[in-house]
Amino acid sequence: MKEYKYSENSINDIWKGLLKFSYITNIDKYLNSTLDDKLKNSIAGSIIQSYEYFNSFQNVTLNTSPLLIYYGYVNLLYATAILKTQTNCIIKNHGMSLKLSDSPSIGDTIINLFNSPDGALFKYSNILSPDDSYPNSISIKDIFSLIPELKFDFEECYLGQKSLCLPVETVKRREDTVERISLEAISQDLSENNIIDYEKAYITPQLTNKYLILRKKLENRNIGLRSLSGQKYLIQYYNQSNKKFKINQLIAYQIGLFSLGYLSRYHPEIWYPFVRSDQTGEKSIVEGFLILSQRKIPNLLLNIILDKEIIFTNKALGTIDISKDINDEYLAKIVKEEIRKT
Repeated sequence: MKEYKYSENSINDIWKGLLKFSYITNIDKYLNSTLDDKLKNSIAGSIIQSYEYFNSFQNVTLNTSPLLIYYGYVNLLYATAILKTQTNCIIKNHGMSLKLSDSPSIGDTIINLFNSPDGALFKYSNILSPDDSYPNSISIKDIFSLIPELKFDFEECYLGQKSLCLPVETVKRREDTVERISLEAISQDLSENNIIDYEKAYITPQLTNKYLILRKKLENRNIGLRSLSGQKYLIQYYNQSNKKFKINQLIAYQIGLFSLGYLSRYHPEIWYPFVRSDQTGEKSIVEGFLILSQRKIPNLLLNIILDKEIIFTNKALGTIDISKDINDEYLAKIVKEEIRKT
């Protein structure tokens, strides 16, 4: 269920919603049941800590900011997991490790992913996106390719490589409405089988010389993502060794933030020169990813907690404009009026 909320400052308003769960009485109301006081305090304390980490992000440089956002995120994930499962969430490790690359590109850094039941990656994925799948390893660059808002920067930074995010245009015609994807945006073999959950929403696509035309099934599931601008994107599977992997946005952010936070914390010999005098052009996309994380992660987790899609907008609400709608009756009236004039 979508819910639009007017906001002049979306980040503040998102945190107002989350910080309600830093009060024990609100946790009790949400759960509608008694929960161990230790777990209630774990929820409240984790949300407060997360807020302070996220808030501190605005006051530091790129030397430190990835670590703050990562710790803020894992605290918020922990609180969300307990709220959704009403049980303790025991985490013993990150569930990931880094493999440094000889390449000068930060994007070529590899993150090893472990299927560890006590690891943060496996635990949160199992709770929040259990139908997803992950490779044994993935690069920072590949994570960036999964983020819709980074599509333009990704393809500009990594020349010759396409983002896995496909921008969808909605074309409203008098007889019907169709969606289409420009062939220039598609990075893999031209097939609907490479688009996540395609068969749940659309019939077999029609191919023209410029577009992949998509028509919805009568009973269709809403798939894809909306960027902050409202643009719809379909996401392609991440392919590795002829295997397809479906990677949830929340987990993509978790992997990406872990890798950047780890580099900044444990490898200043790599991170400080990158921040000081980047020669690859990646600094802009890293900064964009972190700013997106600050804005999107709290919103995504608030939506999960409340079980609704809350969209914060600065557009006026409460007005439905049908003044430009033209139906058959109105069209007939216009024709009659023109005939009368002649």
